[in-house]
Amino acid sequence: ARRITGRVLDSESRAPIAAALVYDVAGASAWALTDGRGFALDAERGSRPTLAAVARGYLPDSAPIGASSGAGEAPTLALEPAGGALSVVAGDVLDPASLGPAL
Repeated sequence: ARRITGRVLDSESRAPIAAALVYDVAGASAWALTDGRGFALDAERGSRPTLAAVARGYLPDSAPIGASSGAGEAPTLALEPAGGALSVVAGDVLDPASLGPAL
């Protein structure tokens, strides 16, 4: 395995974000939660993962990581505060012909 370390920061204040989920978007099982210092996760040796970070109250960010046979330092992922950009949408999906529930 290859150890990848990095940090997740607030893009405005540059403060570390605790409890952000960092994962490989390719669906591999590599993931980690950040603490006040950052994150560390194990990826397959020689892989070129794209890491994504998500945290409550922030828009997600992602960055490709180059292949390396040894340990690697991930770029810092900077999450932008969501402000009013996110909203919850609830409802039903309807069939346009019958206006009944879509199956």
